[in-house]
Amino acid sequence: MVSIVILNYNDAELTAAYAKRMAVMDCIDCVVIVDNCSPDGSFEKLKAFDDGKIHVLKTDRNAGYASGNNFGLKYISRTFGEDGIAIISNPDIETDETAVSTIIEAMEADESIFAATGLIYNVRDELSPIFTWHLPTMAKLLANCSVLIRNMLYKLFGWGTRLKEGEFDFDAEKVNCEALPGCFFAARMKELMAFGGFCEDTFLFYEEDILFSKAAKRGLKSVILPKAHIRHLEGVSVKKSLNSWKKREKLMEESCRVYMRVALNEGRFACAAYSIINRLLLPERYLFYRLKRVK
Repeated sequence: MVSIVILNYNDAELTAAYAKRMAVMDCIDCVVIVDNCSPDGSFEKLKAFDDGKIHVLKTDRNAGYASGNNFGLKYISRTFGEDGIAIISNPDIETDETAVSTIIEAMEADESIFAATGLIYNVRDELSPIFTWHLPTMAKLLANCSVLIRNMLYKLFGWGTRLKEGEFDFDAEKVNCEALPGCFFAARMKELMAFGGFCEDTFLFYEEDILFSKAAKRGLKSVILPKAHIRHLEGVSVKKSLNSWKKREKLMEESCRVYMRVALNEGRFACAAYSIINRLLLPERYLFYRLKRVK
């Protein structure tokens, strides 16, 4: 059983078009659209596509990415059981059946794989700089508070959450990775549900870090299959629901504190120290944000 969960928020047209493309793929048995309590009437529009293979659900409230995806995963667990593979996907994804089949077939052939995805490209067909990354340590989280420090440490020493040049083998059949992007990946339902799916203490950001840190602690393997290509439309779905820089920064700090507590087992003192440093460096990050927008 292969299912796909597509989380929608105020984007019925994009979600419907994507769901229909996924539904005609022979490698996918069930498409679950979760409308995350959109205020624009998305659920009513999407409900028209509920046809047996496409299942359209609605949450009671928008509690974020983790909660919305868990809503779909729990529905699959109740309806079809947990002996299968679930794909987690944004609606702003472009891919084909060859790529999806490559991912599914690799997981079916190797039961040691917990989660898998392909190479993630942006709208300009450039490889995303965060197609995978190293799970952050406390030191790396503190360094990430400053754009200058983060970039300097990476350029001088190759130190940070981003992979160093040459670290990823693009010619390999599959590459073991610490974390996979939440915009599109497949995971085994049984293992995913064993640790409760995504951490619902987050609204947005760090969901993948928390999820894959839990998987790593259980010795579960996550891989990227370089032959499978996925195109991500640069977070179109996120930008529509969250366009305030200040709000993004607030949510990112809150989610980072959750990651520190859940994944790194840090206490209140460390979390408070991180928040102080992060807020002190807020003007620097805003300056870089403005400069990037001007470019």
